[in-house]
Amino acid sequence: MLLARRVLPAVLALAIVFGFAVPPAQANLDNVKYSIVAANAQGQPETLEEIAERVLGDRKRAADIYKLNVGRQQPGGGALAAGGAPRVGWVLVLPWDAVGPGVVYGELPATAGSSPSVSASAVPDPSRPPAAVPRCTVSQAADGDPQPWAQLRLQADRAWPYAKGAGVLVAVVDTGADARLSALRGHLTVGADTTTGTGRGDVDCNGSGTAMAGLIVGRSERDASVAGMAPDATVMPIRVVAGDGASQPNNQAAAIRLAVSGGARVIAFGSYVDVNAPEVVSAIGEATARDVVVVVPATTSGTAPATGAATSSGPVAPQVLRVGGIGEDGKLTGGYLRGGVDVLAPAVRVLSVGINGAAFSGTGIQYAVALVAGEVALVRSRYPHLAAAGVVHRVKLTAQPASTTLPDPTTGWGILDPYNAVTRNIPAEQQENVPETGQGVSVTWIALLVLFLSFAVAVVAMVTPRLLRVVRHRRRRTTPDGAAPMTDEPQPLGDRP
Repeated sequence: MLLARRVLPAVLALAIVFGFAVPPAQANLDNVKYSIVAANAQGQPETLEEIAERVLGDRKRAADIYKLNVGRQQPGGGALAAGGAPRVGWVLVLPWDAVGPGVVYGELPATAGSSPSVSASAVPDPSRPPAAVPRCTVSQAADGDPQPWAQLRLQADRAWPYAKGAGVLVAVVDTGADARLSALRGHLTVGADTTTGTGRGDVDCNGSGTAMAGLIVGRSERDASVAGMAPDATVMPIRVVAGDGASQPNNQAAAIRLAVSGGARVIAFGSYVDVNAPEVVSAIGEATARDVVVVVPATTSGTAPATGAATSSGPVAPQVLRVGGIGEDGKLTGGYLRGGVDVLAPAVRVLSVGINGAAFSGTGIQYAVALVAGEVALVRSRYPHLAAAGVVHRVKLTAQPASTTLPDPTTGWGILDPYNAVTRNIPAEQQENVPETGQGVSVTWIALLVLFLSFAVAVVAMVTPRLLRVVRHRRRRTTPDGAAPMTDEPQPLGDRP
C-alpha cells in the first residue's frame, strides 16, 4: 500500500500533464482564405449574410462561413457563438471558392486588423459570370470525328443507380475550366488561378481543363453522349498554366494546397503538372496525409520516378493512383515506367466538351486521369467513410484485368470498371487494412484514456486503505462462536496460577 500511495499519485500527475499537453485535433488553418470583418453602410459590423454575399455571391451560404468559424478564438479575444454576430476586426476563415474585395490567401494574422489591403479590382466577383476568355498562345485542337467509344467502354451509367458522385469535390489542376458552358453549370466552383494569385479558375483559353471537367461532371445539352463519370460531383478548377503555356512547379504545389484547404477529396493532375518536381512531391505528401486521393499520369520510361518513389521497386503512397492510357484497340499509349502503372483508362480520341460548348474529341493522358478521378468520386460517394487508401485499393481491385498477373508490371491492375467499383462485395481477406475516415484512434483519445485509467487507479488506491481499516475494525468487534467481544480496549488477564 505504501507503493500505491507514493507511486500512483505520480502516475496520475504524469497522465494529467500528458493528457492536457496533447491538443485536440484541429483543421490545418495554414494558408487559408480569410477576410477581416468590416463595418457596413450603417456603421455596424457586417453580418454573416452580408459577408457571404460579398465573397460568395450568395447570402444563403452564411452557414458555410459560420461552420468554419464557430467557437474559433479570435486574435483580440472572443469567438463566434451560435446565434451571435461577428465583430469589426474579427478574422473569418472563408470557403475556398470565396473571391472578391477583401479576400486574402495566406496564414491567419496573429492580431486583428493586420490583413493586407486588397483592391476591389484585384479579385473577381463570383456572383458575376466570368469575363472573356484570357488570351493565350496555345490551344487544344480537336482530334478527329468525336465518337463516344470511351464512354461506351466504361459504361459509367450502370453505376449511377448506386452513386453519382454527390457531395464529392474534385480538384482539376490544369488550365482551368470554362464556366460559361451549360454542360458544367451548377457543378463547377469559381476555383483559383495560381499563375496570378488573385484570379479565378473557371476560365480556360486552352480547353484541356474544360475537357477534363466535362469527363468528370459534364452534362451536355447539345450532345447527350457527352456525360461525365460522376455527374453529381463538383469540380474545383485550379489554373496553373499561364497564357504562354508555361507552368511553374511552385504554382503547381500551391494548387495542390489550395485544393486540400478547399475541401477536395480527389485531386486530378493534368499534363502540365510535373509530378517529379520537389515542390510538387512535398505537396502531394501533404494531400495524402489529409486523406485525399491524388490521381496522376503514370511516368513514362526514361524519366525520374513520380510522387517520390514510383519505381518498380520503390513504394508509392497508398492514396495515389498512377494512370496509364489506352486506345480503342486496348493498347498502351506510352512506354510507361515498369511497375509504374496502377490502372488504365481511355486516352485517345476521348469525347468530352470543348470551350465552345460543342462536342470535343481529344488525345492525352490528362483525359485518362479525369476518367479515373470520376470513378474515384463515385467510390467516395458510395462509401463516404472509406479512407483514401481504401478507395484506391477498391479501384485497383475492381478493374478489368489486362493480364493474368496482378498487378502486371506493364498494365497494373487493368482497365477502369465503374460499375464493379461501386457494387462489388470485396471479401475480408482482400480488403485493404486501412481504417475508415474518422475511425482511427488519435493520440488525444489515447491520452484521455490513460488519464481516465490513471484517475481510476488512484481513486482505488486512496480508498482501499480506508476500506481495509474499516474491515479490520469490524473484525475486532465481532464475537466469533460466543467468545468475548473483540474490542480495542485491553482485557483483564484474570487470576494467575
